Amino acid sequence: MHKFCKLLLMSIIISSTLFSVEKNEVSMEVQSVENLILLGKQNIKLQEEIRLQLIQYQKINKAFIKNPHDNDLLFQTIKYADLLLENIKSAHLTQNFSAEFIKELNLFAKLAKKQGIPKP
Repeated sequence: MHKFCKLLLMSIIISSTLFSVEKNEVSMEVQSVENLILLGKQNIKLQEEIRLQLIQYQKINKAFIKNPHDNDLLFQTIKYADLLLENIKSAHLTQNFSAEFIKELNLFAKLAKKQGIPKP
C-alpha cells in the first residue's frame, strides 16, 4: 500500500507539473496575441491622429496658398508639416504617401528646424 501511495503521489505531481507547463505555454500564447491586439489598437490610434493632422494641415495649407503673404498661416503650415512628417515616419507610413507629398512635408519640416518653430 505504501508503494501505491508513492506512485499515486508521484503521478499527481508529474501531472500537475505537466498541466502547469501546458497552462503557461497557453498563457504565453494568449499573452502574445493580446500584445498584438494592443499594438494594433495603438497603431490605429496613431493613424487616426495622423488623419486628423493631415486634414488640419490641408486646411491650413489651402488657406496659405490663397493668402501667401499671411505669415501666421505660413508658420502654421510649417508647424503642422513638421508634426505630420514626424508622426508619419514614427508610424512607418511614408510608403503610403506620394513621394511628392513627403518632399513637400520635408521642405516645410526643414524650415521648422531652421527657424526653431515649436510644434502645435
